[in-house]
Amino acid sequence: MQDLIDPIFQSKQNLETAFIDGLESMLENDELGVFILVLANALFDDTTKKRCISIYQNAF
Repeated sequence: MQDLIDPIFQSKQNLETAFIDGLESMLENDELGVFILVLANALFDDTTKKRCISIYQNAF
């Protein structure tokens, strides 16, 4: 059964990494809506916040 589950959903770490990587790739569009979305998610938890701070510094 585990083989049928996408690897992203097999662990919390995989999901967090994929989520933050997705936010990072969205920032490449350099749009205000994306910035607001990523900022809102950065407030969600400390791990996301720490990664997003470095993403913001690189993007802006």
